[in-house]
Amino acid sequence: MQDTMMDKLLPTFLVVIGERSSTALDNLNLAHRLHFVTDPEAWLAMRMLRNRLVHEYVEDSAELAAALGKARELAGELSRTFRAIRDYAARNLPRREE
Repeated sequence: MQDTMMDKLLPTFLVVIGERSSTALDNLNLAHRLHFVTDPEAWLAMRMLRNRLVHEYVEDSAELAAALGKARELAGELSRTFRAIRDYAARNLPRREE
């Protein structure tokens, strides 16, 4: 979810609301200024944690448990950001006819 939101949803959403999409870090900082992201540093931590869990084989079960605990902790920021974007879109963007 972090990957999709950071690399797909956030840049597209920024363009739709009339902002300029840029690098992932710039997009996070802009989303923070616009009050969609509460903690850009948490997003960077999510990205690093995601990359570690996806690209490395963690053999130490205590280390894996700690990483999964951190992921659970950071999930709240994902949910808050998604709800902020969804709520803004529901209030301010026209519905697309299907």
